[in-house]
Amino acid sequence: MSNNAINLNHFLIRVREGPEGEMAHFLLCEFLRDQPRGVCADYNYQAFRQRVEDTLSIRNDVALGIPNSQLPSIDSETNFWLTLLFIERGKYPFQEHPDWQVPVLPLEPVDRPRSLTPLAQGRDQWWLSSEVPSTASPASSGKSRLTIPAVASSTPKAAVPSSSAANPVSQVSSNNAEPEDEPKGDGPPEDNEPEEVSNTSTLEDHPVLAGVDAAYEGLDHADWAQVCRFWNCAANTKDLALPYMKSRVRNYQLAAVWFILTQGPRNHVAGAMLGDQPGLGKSLVAHCVLATFRLITVAMGEVTQEWSSRPTRPRHLPEQGQVPHDNCPNQARNRFGFECPCVKSGYSYKIAMMVPDYPSVIVCPPDLIGNWVNEFIKHVNIATGPAKDNLELSVYHPDWSNTARHHSKRAVLNTKAPRDEYCILHDNVNEFPGSWRRAPNNGSKYIVVVSSHLVDRLSKEYDIEEIWMGKDRRFKGKTYKDHSFAVSWMMFDEMQKYRGTRDNKTIPFKCLEQFRDSFRSGGPHPTMAVGITGDFLVEGVQLWRPFAEHFFETAEAMQWEPRNFGSITELAKLDAYENDWKYVVAFKQDPNREAGVNDRIGRLQDIFTTFVPATILARKYDTKFLGEVILQMPVDIIDIRCDLPGGTARSAIQQLSGQVKAWADVQFDAQNDRWTQGKQANQPVREVVERELLRAAAERGGVAGKTDAFLALQRSTSYPFLARLWLDNTIDKSHFLAENVNQFSGSVTRLLNNAAPRQDVLDALAKSPFWDYRDELEQHSPKFAILCQYIAEIQSLKGQVVASFVTFMLLYVRYPDIEFIYVHPSDRDSRAREKAARNIQAPCPDAGARNKVLVSTCSCMGTGHNLYRANYVVILDQPRSAAIQEQTFRRVKRGGQVQNTKLVQLYDGRSLPEAVLRIRSENRTALSAMSYQSNSIDWNYFVGGVGPTTGPGTTGASAAGPNSAGPSAAGPSGAGSGQ
Repeated sequence: MSNNAINLNHFLIRVREGPEGEMAHFLLCEFLRDQPRGVCADYNYQAFRQRVEDTLSIRNDVALGIPNSQLPSIDSETNFWLTLLFIERGKYPFQEHPDWQVPVLPLEPVDRPRSLTPLAQGRDQWWLSSEVPSTASPASSGKSRLTIPAVASSTPKAAVPSSSAANPVSQVSSNNAEPEDEPKGDGPPEDNEPEEVSNTSTLEDHPVLAGVDAAYEGLDHADWAQVCRFWNCAANTKDLALPYMKSRVRNYQLAAVWFILTQGPRNHVAGAMLGDQPGLGKSLVAHCVLATFRLITVAMGEVTQEWSSRPTRPRHLPEQGQVPHDNCPNQARNRFGFECPCVKSGYSYKIAMMVPDYPSVIVCPPDLIGNWVNEFIKHVNIATGPAKDNLELSVYHPDWSNTARHHSKRAVLNTKAPRDEYCILHDNVNEFPGSWRRAPNNGSKYIVVVSSHLVDRLSKEYDIEEIWMGKDRRFKGKTYKDHSFAVSWMMFDEMQKYRGTRDNKTIPFKCLEQFRDSFRSGGPHPTMAVGITGDFLVEGVQLWRPFAEHFFETAEAMQWEPRNFGSITELAKLDAYENDWKYVVAFKQDPNREAGVNDRIGRLQDIFTTFVPATILARKYDTKFLGEVILQMPVDIIDIRCDLPGGTARSAIQQLSGQVKAWADVQFDAQNDRWTQGKQANQPVREVVERELLRAAAERGGVAGKTDAFLALQRSTSYPFLARLWLDNTIDKSHFLAENVNQFSGSVTRLLNNAAPRQDVLDALAKSPFWDYRDELEQHSPKFAILCQYIAEIQSLKGQVVASFVTFMLLYVRYPDIEFIYVHPSDRDSRAREKAARNIQAPCPDAGARNKVLVSTCSCMGTGHNLYRANYVVILDQPRSAAIQEQTFRRVKRGGQVQNTKLVQLYDGRSLPEAVLRIRSENRTALSAMSYQSNSIDWNYFVGGVGPTTGPGTTGASAAGPNSAGPSAAGPSGAGSGQ
């Protein structure tokens, strides 16, 4: 060990991927600038991070830290130079490399960057102090956040909405940007921004799930016996008519409702994650959970009243003297349909005793609010039976302010938790006046649907200020602030769109923490949190984390011991599995990392036998439930290859592909040169480097600012003549940007929504810079020609923003007798998408009615919406992942679909962006016939025109259509769009 001054030119940096990951060594002098000035800034931080990324695939934006040290993390040029200055002065104790006898600085990625605040305050001795203030991330500890850390970042974030004296919780700051509290419109991201949906595969070919998803089988027969007892049904029940549900509930749905409702008493887990595939009835399950819980509280009230009055002819079991497996004497005449809560050994009683009678909240993306309202009306019977006058659904959103379902001031008043008694609260340091609150009358009667953008505004409606009138004279007459809203159930629909990160919670999950803490003033009670998305087993641990944090913090408050979690005894251990998951997804195809990938898959098997079955219910259409497939409805994709023939558009595509190849060559040569100089780790392989570069370009929409050629290729996958317009600068490149295309889209949409004359719509389209090139765009688009064939077939029976707009423009001109519905990403009106979904779902009044075609993108209409009355889906551009593709097709091919469907994926086998995306989907049979070897790219095939001009042609393509006409949802969720 040495504390002498250090010569930085003889200094070695060791970077390790993690505590047990691969590592590499770098001499600091390798990054010395050409004209050094004798200062720490002589060392090029960007070059250092680029070498780390090239060698170990640790991204430039990932902070590096010294293990077991309080030195600030290296996440910027300034921190890098300050760290070198600190080391150069001999203030940091280091070890020497055992072989080379030079000092070594160990670095590895850190989850939460350490702050520079102490340095800014002149307290540099803190770096070496043996008594360092704790800066452990509460988000990773699994502990309750009731302590105030000694050190915060220099840029504090806003506190949780309406933190009050009653709940004095201090929020830990982060250097990460705070999500916008105020929504900037209610639409999805524009197409030149990365989509939130980042899953890379379907369940069948997922690199993590392959080989381990068999460990998760859902409910077994012993559980099914308990399900049947709860619902008072026979073991061979296929579906059940519940007296408060309009729709019959199928057996696998009954099991899901039971699984979620009983999580608290059965597993000591405050919630669940419902990850069934689209179309299996997740919204029905969710509404059934809330309706059943409400009626359990009603039934428990009736039982409690009888126990207290002790009638001479009781209808229920007595409160005392029950024996195991007793049955309610009145069960056969029970008006609710589930086991009577008078049976203390039954789950109805246990649920009523554990989960308090508070309102429920459903959080969802704004454009799905109408879908949740419609599903409530469709499935829940509030007109007759036990749910009449016992359930009320309202919407907190300005678009609903003039409707009967608006969550009005009166609704807020009805759902406020009234004061029970005054109390004194403390945070281990100070005391505060406060109050204990009790559940509002019939609290669980109320269900509030709220946009994911507006949960904090809903919460602020319940901030109150009162005068303390308790007995303690120190506080009597003082004004105090309190929060009067707590929830029994909080459901998060499509939560992958607002999941947040380890260190940066999004607003919905911050509010979950606040609603949960609202219980603690009157004694701990669980808030049951339920996630709803088909992506839980695709995206993995990063989606589970906010729920796992809630489970652990609730268990601590309730003094529970969560059951069946295996080795995951705290949140930090789940974080380790998240790192393993990300590693496997990133490097499954890298032959140089096979051992590391297999090792991590082995470790991940533990959570698939413990944590996953205890918290996640995720079934597929072909899942066997009680020996039978749930739903025989496979997604049979008609995969049609339609390569662009030679000509001016094809030559433009080749030219752009050549530019991308040149860029990839430069990048590989740079990596290879760096390896030649240092010869650390493995020598880069051209095919691997190219594959990762193109994958990143396909997922991020461009090649990191190095060339816009790939972006131009992406814009041209459906309409290749756009590449010629781009190269020749015939149309200014700014017109290809989403914001400019959306200007024209917005004016056209407004005209369509107002039922404007057709000529007005044509006049608006004529203002687009693409209008004058309609003929060329059509002639050079094999995909558009096939799309027109399908539209003609529909008539006979009576993705990307640019591609979506061009598709609508060409179709609208060509087919005057079709009713077109156009939804584009710039339309921020959440109800516009609901209206579009209702329109496409509306039955045709007669045989002479016009056919309907929806034109949109995957990001707009590819998730959440039920479009089972449509029977054609045509996707023009290859989606960014197979999971997005399946989600889109499942809008139509789902439970409730009674027509023959055609699910069509068009692709150009000689389009570089589409080829890259198709390689990512290993289970696609069409890949085997294309000119790829070992998941690599044959550049001659895209640049020089070498190779077959026609490929597989079609996979299962058929010219015959269904026997009955129906509307069409063509495009990535509509007609002819991209991603």
